[in-house]
Amino acid sequence: MEKTGQKGLTLKIAAGVFIGIMAALLVYSIPGWIRTHLKEQRDREALERELWVVDMKPEQFSARCGKLLKDELIHDFSVPRTPEGGGKLIWSAKLAARDVTVEATKSDGKKEKVTAEYRNDAEEGEELRWTLTTVGNFRVYDDGERGTLTYLYPCLLKPLP
Repeated sequence: MEKTGQKGLTLKIAAGVFIGIMAALLVYSIPGWIRTHLKEQRDREALERELWVVDMKPEQFSARCGKLLKDELIHDFSVPRTPEGGGKLIWSAKLAARDVTVEATKSDGKKEKVTAEYRNDAEEGEELRWTLTTVGNFRVYDDGERGTLTYLYPCLLKPLP
């Protein structure tokens, strides 16, 4: 009978040691998990703020980034396209581009004349749909250049809530 009691006691001690080790590992790991989660959340929010520039409209650019110096439709050109159902290429005169120039304040506090170039992505017969392509010498759709762009011109970042 005593052997059964000893086995039970040994089993309880082993289970207690195992649970203690697992609890210690959990307590040791939780701060790292929390730091990782918070960093990922900050990175996600920063990327969301940075990507906002892609959808910035010409009116928003001039309102947020400085004194409007020039806003002009610089191209109204034809581009070849294939009609629905195929066939010969036809020329479309709907595609247009637009330049918006402002006196922007850079991150270092200096003012600089900067031009945002937009293109119209609307199809013929649709309302104009402006898409920002470049600001200064930086392409908006290039991740590395967009990071530099939002650093140089903080006005391009999405406002914090």
